[in-house]
Amino acid sequence: MEVAVQPHESLGLLSGIIFGAAFVPYITSILRKERPAIPVRASWLIWSINGTIAFFAGTRDPSTACFWILLAGAAGPIITFLCSLKHTGPVSKVQITSLVIAAFSFGLYKMTQNATVMMLLVIVADGCGTWPTFLEVRKNPENEDKLAWASWSLGVTLNLAATILKPGETSWTDWIFAVWMFIGANAVTSQVAYGLIKMKKRT
Repeated sequence: MEVAVQPHESLGLLSGIIFGAAFVPYITSILRKERPAIPVRASWLIWSINGTIAFFAGTRDPSTACFWILLAGAAGPIITFLCSLKHTGPVSKVQITSLVIAAFSFGLYKMTQNATVMMLLVIVADGCGTWPTFLEVRKNPENEDKLAWASWSLGVTLNLAATILKPGETSWTDWIFAVWMFIGANAVTSQVAYGLIKMKKRT
């Protein structure tokens, strides 16, 4: 008997595909020789660790709304961080502070067995990754790839829609993850867009 694909499953898969595909233009922009994207390495190190933790802490069932975006969120940042090592430069106090707080969150994560607390710690660490990139984008929006960030925003928006449309009871961890991903990605994307618009008006 053929089982019909549910709307939330289709949206969840589509969100993961879009979210994962966004790493292609981003990594390409990092590696290009002329006007490359310059990612904040501290952010991508935190996101690499955090994405891996979130994937293994979350559901491993491909039929759930969050599975595919969790998978993309684990693999993509690791590759991006490794590519970002080609760009040398000083590490700011904001980046160091973010790394310390994230490390503290990762340590607490290992000590708790409560699923909700674990997910909240993952979000704290993820916020530590988002903050230095958010601040850097406000100063230098041209250092980020607008197509990649627009795609990430679309991916997390579809993931939130998939979570909303999922029939039955949705776990707190899925809800917290979906809402935070939506807020974090769109905060950076809006700054990239705003910064580029301001730069265009000046020229």
